[in-house]
Amino acid sequence: MITVKEYAASQGVTIQSVYQQIKRESNQEALKDHITRDEYGTMLLDDEAVAYLSKKSLKKSGTAVIVQNDSELALQIMEKEKEITRLNALVASINTDYLQQLNDVREESSKKIEELMKENKDSAVQLTEANSKVALKEQENKHLQEKIEELQKANQELQAEANKSWWQKLWGK
Repeated sequence: MITVKEYAASQGVTIQSVYQQIKRESNQEALKDHITRDEYGTMLLDDEAVAYLSKKSLKKSGTAVIVQNDSELALQIMEKEKEITRLNALVASINTDYLQQLNDVREESSKKIEELMKENKDSAVQLTEANSKVALKEQENKHLQEKIEELQKANQELQAEANKSWWQKLWGK
């Protein structure tokens, strides 16, 4: 026993068209003992009513209609839901793996950046120290150059004094 709504869904037609087919005078006699109502007033069709209505429907359309059992549809729906659940779990797993890999890459990048910054800082300190040493050496070099010039001047004076005769030395010329 199935409801009119279920039968309409299985045939791919509207509920109203099924009710119209049941109410036709030509169908009244054949369906009289095969349609009942449940305690809620819902109209139920037995297997013979379903077969009769399907046969009448086939005559009109001229096409073959395959009626699937509700249990077969429910089984297919459950299989599809299981497949969807499995795929959702797979997507979640892939997302988790991707996020973990992304975090690993970020960590490695952060460590490398810190190392490079430390190396850069160390290099800057070394460069500053080297520049300071160069400046000191330049000052020392300048000071030594001045001393050399003084000594050369003193040497020239001594040479000039040594080249004087004793008479020039005596008179202080």
